[in-house]
Amino acid sequence: MTLWMLLESIVFFIAVIGALDSAKRVGVVFGGYALAIIAGLVVGACCALAMSRLGRVVGTRVSKLQPMSRQRWYFRALYASGMLWIFLAAILGKWIALGLLRLVA
Repeated sequence: MTLWMLLESIVFFIAVIGALDSAKRVGVVFGGYALAIIAGLVVGACCALAMSRLGRVVGTRVSKLQPMSRQRWYFRALYASGMLWIFLAAILGKWIALGLLRLVA
């Protein structure tokens, strides 16, 4: 398991946690929590898949660069973007679940 895979799993689960936080703040019953979990799973899966593809594409292109120092800088930028992706997944999970819960409730 690499650090990038760990970041992908964090992105997946942080979207679910954000969606559950929205359900808790709204004060819904069991059905609302189920809807929030489903929304969080969908958002988390999409974010993790996009992050996985981004890592694969950037990783293959960067590995072809010749100076090792350039590779290090690109990989550092890739990991920094992964941290930003975690924040984005949390916000998206909250907003989408909140919107769905307001539509249903």
